[in-house]
Amino acid sequence: MSEGNMQMTQVVKKRLAIYAGVCTAIFGALAIGAAFSSKIHWGFFGYIALFISGSVLTTVGVVVGDVLRRMAMPDLYFTKGFADSIQKRIFWAVGPQTIGWFIGMVATNGFMHNYLGYDMETGRGRVSQSAPRAHAAPEHVPTWVVNQKAEASATSPAAPIVASSTTTSQQFQLIEVGACVMGKHRQTGTGPEFVRPIVVYRQGGAVEPAGTMETFSAFYAEEQHGVTGRVRLTYAPGAFGDEPKAGEVLGWVNAADLEVHEHRNCQ
Repeated sequence: MSEGNMQMTQVVKKRLAIYAGVCTAIFGALAIGAAFSSKIHWGFFGYIALFISGSVLTTVGVVVGDVLRRMAMPDLYFTKGFADSIQKRIFWAVGPQTIGWFIGMVATNGFMHNYLGYDMETGRGRVSQSAPRAHAAPEHVPTWVVNQKAEASATSPAAPIVASSTTTSQQFQLIEVGACVMGKHRQTGTGPEFVRPIVVYRQGGAVEPAGTMETFSAFYAEEQHGVTGRVRLTYAPGAFGDEPKAGEVLGWVNAADLEVHEHRNCQ
């Protein structure tokens, strides 16, 4: 290999190391900022995925931009004055690389959202790709454990639904969409127990219940019914990301039976 080629190879390696270092530093800072943000709840693996995918994809974008810059950069260009000269010098020095970085950033966004399932808009935790979203059809069969006694009492005229479990007035607690909620419960000597039975409905305006809540899992509030005040719930991944039903629909629950928790409980 000639001396000229060796020097060129060294220059290319040096530029690649600089680009990779800058992109890695930027996404290292972004990942750390996301980890300490109160609005982003992706968990440890989500932050690592952001750091790795962002560093790699933006580095590729910057390198491609630099290659195109070298191919397209003119040997001589005319300017209209000092300001125009500065603008053109800056553009041909870092412009294509910056454009490549932004393209890599867009690719990172798409990868995190479409392939890994992390919500890049709201910062919510990962949702199963096969799980129904907030706009899923109401006829989806929820995955609650049906309380047979509740169903029997709902169909029996001698055992009407308790008024405190059904909200018919518009005076109800407003729960923000995307909030992390759990059924109201208390700790006892034998473990947690619900303050009162929490009725679950298939639809926000349904009259007859489909069962009762049988789990102390954390949920995301997906939607609130404007008349009954019931909240449509989906299972959250949980504080440790170990909820097997994450992303699945539980059903509709009265707002009065829910309490809002910090997002770290849903992750």
